[in-house]
Amino acid sequence: MTTSTVQNGEAAEGTQPKRRPVEVIQRYIGGGSTIKIAIFDKKISTPGRNGVGVFTMTTFFCTVSKSWKRDEPKDGESRWANSSAFNPHELLELADALNEAHARCRELHAKANISAPVDDDIPF
Repeated sequence: MTTSTVQNGEAAEGTQPKRRPVEVIQRYIGGGSTIKIAIFDKKISTPGRNGVGVFTMTTFFCTVSKSWKRDEPKDGESRWANSSAFNPHELLELADALNEAHARCRELHAKANISAPVDDDIPF
């Protein structure tokens, strides 16, 4: 899947619009930094074991990032900086946010797959 920057609500030709997360969990971690965990949905389809029908399932995945406001950005740099590296004092907040994201993904998964078949033909 290709993504592009959406301008004026329109994606560039031949590309798909940028995907939006289902939910975002944020934690302020001090010093002007914020942890964000974005939860995205993903649909998976596969043929049934006996070649009959198609089984579709919704699953979820997360991205983790940290952002902070720069004191004095250099020319051409954004006022905000991003990273996926965490300092030791930030790890407990990260762990708490990950626990919440895990619980939320389980809730979303349960809601999305209520009508899943119960027989032996489930390919997953």
